[in-house]
Amino acid sequence: MPHDWMIHVLADIREFAQQRAMYELAEHLDDAIMIASEELSAGSETPNVTSMNDAPNGRPLESAAIVTHN
Repeated sequence: MPHDWMIHVLADIREFAQQRAMYELAEHLDDAIMIASEELSAGSETPNVTSMNDAPNGRPLESAAIVTHN
């Protein structure tokens, strides 16, 4: 997986949170690691460019596009 670095960064942050007794944050980071792993492994199913015209709150985003490399 070419984006393993993302999992490593999340794991480092989770470890930092656990060492500082930030257990709820560490638990959320566990979830984020699982989700990131699943989405990264499914990488070929995502389109190359996704336009993000609307944020979840309904307001337009300033120049936003996600570009993925296969």
